[in-house]
Amino acid sequence: MHRLRKLSLGAVLMFGLQQLYPVAAFAEIAVEPQEDPFVFYVSDNDYGEGYKLRVSSYNDQEDLLHEETSGGPPNEPFVISINPYENQWIPHVDLDDPHPVTFRVETIKMNGSGSEGDGSSPETSGGTGGSSGADSGSEEPGNSSGEVGDGTSSGNEGTVGSDSGETGGGTGGNESGESETGDAGQGDPIPGNSGEPGGLPGIGIESISSDVPQGDSTSVAAVPGNENSEEIVDSVDYTWSPMATVEGDIPVEPGLVDDLRVLVASGDSLGTSVGEGDEGFKYDEETHMVHYKVSLSKGGPYLVEATVDGDPYGSALVKPVTGVNRFPSKTLLEGNEIHTYFEVDADPLVPYTVEQLNGMDDSLNADDGQAVDFGEQTYNTSKEVELPFEFPFYGEKHGQIWIDINGGIYFDNYSTPGPENYPDVDAPPALQSYVSGLRLNPNDPGSQILTKTIGEEGDRKFIVQWNNMYFYNADAPITFQAILFENGDVQYQYPNITIENGEYDDGEASTIGIQAAQGLSLNYLLYSHRMSMIESNQAIRFSPVTVSDENPSDPGHGQYTVTYNGNGSTEGVVPVDGQAYGTEDSVTVQGNSGGLKKDGYDFAGWSQHSDGSGTLYKEGDTISVGSENITLYAVWAPVTPPGGGGDNGNGGGGDNGSGNNGGSNGGGSNGGNNSSGGSGGSNNGGGSTGGSTTPASSGNSTASVPAPIVVNGKSYDGVLQTTTSTNNGQTSVTAVLDSSKLQAMLSQAGPGQSVTIPVMQAANTTTVGLTAESLRALENGASQLVIQTANGSYQIPVSEIGTSRLTRLFQASGDVTGMNVQITIAGYDAAKAAQLQAAAQKMGLQLVTGPVDFRIAASFQGQTLNVSPYSTYVQHILPIPAASEGMVSTGVMLDENGTMHPVPTRLTGENGSRSAVVSSVTGGTFALVGYSTSFSDVSGHIQEVVQDLASRLILQGTGDGRFSPDRTVTRAEFAAILVRALGLAGGSQSSSYADVKPGDWYTEAVTLAQKYGIVNGYSDGTFRPGHTITREEALVMFNRAGKLARLKSGADQEGLSQALSAFTDSQAVSGWAAQAVAEAAQNELLNGLGAQLQPKKEITRAETAEILQRLLKKSGLI
Repeated sequence: MHRLRKLSLGAVLMFGLQQLYPVAAFAEIAVEPQEDPFVFYVSDNDYGEGYKLRVSSYNDQEDLLHEETSGGPPNEPFVISINPYENQWIPHVDLDDPHPVTFRVETIKMNGSGSEGDGSSPETSGGTGGSSGADSGSEEPGNSSGEVGDGTSSGNEGTVGSDSGETGGGTGGNESGESETGDAGQGDPIPGNSGEPGGLPGIGIESISSDVPQGDSTSVAAVPGNENSEEIVDSVDYTWSPMATVEGDIPVEPGLVDDLRVLVASGDSLGTSVGEGDEGFKYDEETHMVHYKVSLSKGGPYLVEATVDGDPYGSALVKPVTGVNRFPSKTLLEGNEIHTYFEVDADPLVPYTVEQLNGMDDSLNADDGQAVDFGEQTYNTSKEVELPFEFPFYGEKHGQIWIDINGGIYFDNYSTPGPENYPDVDAPPALQSYVSGLRLNPNDPGSQILTKTIGEEGDRKFIVQWNNMYFYNADAPITFQAILFENGDVQYQYPNITIENGEYDDGEASTIGIQAAQGLSLNYLLYSHRMSMIESNQAIRFSPVTVSDENPSDPGHGQYTVTYNGNGSTEGVVPVDGQAYGTEDSVTVQGNSGGLKKDGYDFAGWSQHSDGSGTLYKEGDTISVGSENITLYAVWAPVTPPGGGGDNGNGGGGDNGSGNNGGSNGGGSNGGNNSSGGSGGSNNGGGSTGGSTTPASSGNSTASVPAPIVVNGKSYDGVLQTTTSTNNGQTSVTAVLDSSKLQAMLSQAGPGQSVTIPVMQAANTTTVGLTAESLRALENGASQLVIQTANGSYQIPVSEIGTSRLTRLFQASGDVTGMNVQITIAGYDAAKAAQLQAAAQKMGLQLVTGPVDFRIAASFQGQTLNVSPYSTYVQHILPIPAASEGMVSTGVMLDENGTMHPVPTRLTGENGSRSAVVSSVTGGTFALVGYSTSFSDVSGHIQEVVQDLASRLILQGTGDGRFSPDRTVTRAEFAAILVRALGLAGGSQSSSYADVKPGDWYTEAVTLAQKYGIVNGYSDGTFRPGHTITREEALVMFNRAGKLARLKSGADQEGLSQALSAFTDSQAVSGWAAQAVAEAAQNELLNGLGAQLQPKKEITRAETAEILQRLLKKSGLI
């Protein structure tokens, strides 16, 4: 049979030792599970030399899947590895829809093995067959037993047959058996390649010796007169099947715990339900979280459904992905049943409730609303519509929706032909108000979809009304509505859904519900699916559940932000609040620390409304957070024309005060800006002009302090102003550049300068503000901006914050007046420190430093955007505490889901202090960690390389403490390695490749590698993640990664040609790979490969590690 290549599961296979004992079946055949959940020892203590074991696997149709034969006697342990992910013993197994697999263990007597040849047969047994030929995608066995000797006559009693396959010679003599070469494995051609054979021909060998019995796919030894004679002396069948334990958390208030039930099911099974008092149900009073844990004998996906007193409280579809949220824990032999147990971690369930209302609210209609223009389309089409407010839905904010003719609202471009399976795993977040096979009727003027906004800001409602919609096979129209509330509620109303047709009436052919974004846990809440559960003139409402703020996993905890908006300011920068708030948290309002100005106006405070209406907030005031983000708009008070000074200096009044009397003898000075109006005149002056009114500040801010900046080592005064403020014990420092002085200074210094802004005051948060004028000055005269703070230094390429890039970011025209950038560095944050610590413990890392948060934001015309990702690396130079020296192995970045990923880190020492230079292409929260590991199958130089990259969390082992340096690498594995090495994050579970599916372990890595231009797919729209990668393919990807890291060869085309021609087989390099291979050679990435490139050879894990480390070092990333 076809024998498939073995793959490794990775580092998830090592678990604590379990005291498992072999269980005898018939006679002494025994199967003994090991520490590795997928490894068994098989033995039969009744038989020794002259016998062997054969283990075969069969599906439920008794089709042979795979078999192996022991290399030693049955009484010695025969190692069997049945890893289902290797697609060998259990090919095509789907752990989400598993089928039992039968394992048959047979003890076989090798008739004639080791016996004396009697010379009676004209033919004798031959030598052993060829070794297996290598194949790029799989292993083909070599030919079976070698050709037999051709002795021509029987003779006297022969001598004992030797291990080499020779037999005793009779009269006439026998020839020793010849060994035959195994067939060459043929690799699958790769587009652009010549499709070279996957490996070298197998070489026949005379004997095999090994200290450990190994499986063997050759045929049984031939015996005189019958080449395949064998006798089965013992046999037993075992059945293998997977089991699962699903566990997760649900936020719930204490008063509802007794009534909460959690059902976990799979497929068409009834599932298992747990509640208060049951094993597998535990409530944490501090976090207000219920932790459930349910065991099932079914595979996934898993349905998790929560109810409170029988009413829906939220549901989730959990898709298990091995190595991500599904992990093997143990294998047990229970009678003749072999059970491998998996642990599945579900994300916290996000609760929603659904309520059937007492009738419709007739005022919520869009009869006079605006029609959505679908053009000529009448079915299966969605149209994008802007929302008048940001709509909160399952923890995300949405500013636009796609309205589908078929009765759904989606938060991305999507349309469905009707009520398919629910939840719709292919859909983006969705509101399924009445999803069915509907159409617009061009012959009915009233057949249209209308939208309308009603209500005041803070209590607005956006109505979508499907008016006179038609089913395909019915002539009577229906009308229904979806109302989006600004607070996150969703209400569906059904003025008319009855057409007197049982097939379509009252939801019989529709889906009604809501669902969140795709993910490993897809949250949703279903009201009905193809069931008559709704009637005309009825309404239902879905509402998010808010659990008290003590709950750190509550969707409303740490979810909301506070943004300051300059509201038409012409100078200065807005304050930045980097904290995340939960419902009912208190926000302390900041002052005008960034020096915002607007011509003809004075800054008066902040409002939650852009027109300045409502409450006016001053510095130090507090605001209670509700269930949405807060935007504070600058309030501008017009400058009142000043009072005129009299001839004798007695005139002039300010807008809120009585103008001060001027001095004598005429003449007038200009009044200053103070709270009482005009200022006094000079000794020789008359009455002054009245000043403008400036509200008194109630905060605790120090006056602006001038500070120097440094340009290429030279200090310049008067360019920088810093302001320090303290609110609730949190100290903030804001630094603002004087754009005119900066421009003058840089014009003298010349282009390409490095500008350093030292802001060394101790502060929780440091913000550097740059106006459009400052940005232009930096673009024209500087290449790098360095910000020095007590929390580290940050080197930012000016191109990342230049007006040209920001104009593209905002999709604006060339006028950048009012544009500004805020660079914020925040120090220790307790919540993020706790997240980092939890993630570090889960990954087995040691957290060495606390979190440091770095962000770049840009504001323009009332909009604030995060300037990330960058087109190249921003470097963070983080100090290493003296007590922690030698403990740091890499930097990490905290991901939004609470996990973390490595970022390239170079350790350096200057002036007796140690620092970590962390490079990242995104902003976020960073920390330093320590990690060490070792592998038993690498030594010497390669051991140093592998352990270095493993300690940086770039490389992982293959299980059982091994690295498998000679194993080949698949395209998916290679993409994942490069993504980790480059510190890339923010991948999507949605891929454009047909064979990269949501939930696959490599999907995010592949989408990231594609996003940054490191990998490309094939012309047929596939990525082929399981295909192994050749050296030249790998070098092309290494070359693209080097470009992101700004690695340049520095050689012209002639130099590159010379570098390539140094290899004797350079002509074998494909044309599409020649440039990349030449640049790799010029950059000395190929040192150690010898005189030949062997471009079509599959690259190994060891070779990948060596080239990758050189690339990272040459780029200065490590």
